[in-house]
Amino acid sequence: MRISVCIPAYNEAEVIADTVQEAADVLAGIPGEHEILVVDDGSSDATWAILEATAERQPLLRPLRHERNRGNPAALKTLVEAARGDVVFHIGADRESKMSELPRMLEVLEAGNDIVIGVRRDKQYTPWRKFVSGVYNWLVALLWGRHFGDLGSIKLARASLWKRIPFDTSSVFMNAERILIAHRSGARIATVRVDHVGRATGKSSYGGPGQALRAFWGLLRFRFSRRSRTRVPLDAPHAEAR
Repeated sequence: MRISVCIPAYNEAEVIADTVQEAADVLAGIPGEHEILVVDDGSSDATWAILEATAERQPLLRPLRHERNRGNPAALKTLVEAARGDVVFHIGADRESKMSELPRMLEVLEAGNDIVIGVRRDKQYTPWRKFVSGVYNWLVALLWGRHFGDLGSIKLARASLWKRIPFDTSSVFMNAERILIAHRSGARIATVRVDHVGRATGKSSYGGPGQALRAFWGLLRFRFSRRSRTRVPLDAPHAEAR
């Protein structure tokens, strides 16, 4: 089984080399030919230069680049479309989540699931960001009848399914939308408890009032849209969404 570790990065010069090395160390313990994809989403710091230098000595790394900042949804789309693995592992560049969670999540996936979501035990967030995250996940449970635990956390998915789910890069709710479309399509979605550590350097660009309002609006708009009724086949490798 080939794993594609997918990492969006924006102004992560201070940590990106360590993030890539941590991914490589974890993948070394898992049989198979794997890859590490990092998309630099138009960073204004040295993120791209560091990725280029790291790729020269790290054969697993395949760096990608947006010439301008296009936002996290577009970065995720670029990563998924470029991934060559049988499974896709989404994790941030900021090292708030541990790459070492991957082997345990892979075991759960191989037990017969299509998607595994890492539910953070103790979110190292500010009180405001904890509140926003809690309300967000509660609203999803209220509107869709199932609590997915932690839609903003790390995820592992079978590429054959994940690549067939259509993207809406205009929505900050896109990542959750894809989980919900998979759920409606009958995908087997499991959750596992994972650790969460505070960001060591820099400042998160997520969780501000404006972003929270856009996420809540995106959630409600999606719930009552035709897109929320999208289904994708679970077993046909090249079938189109309907």
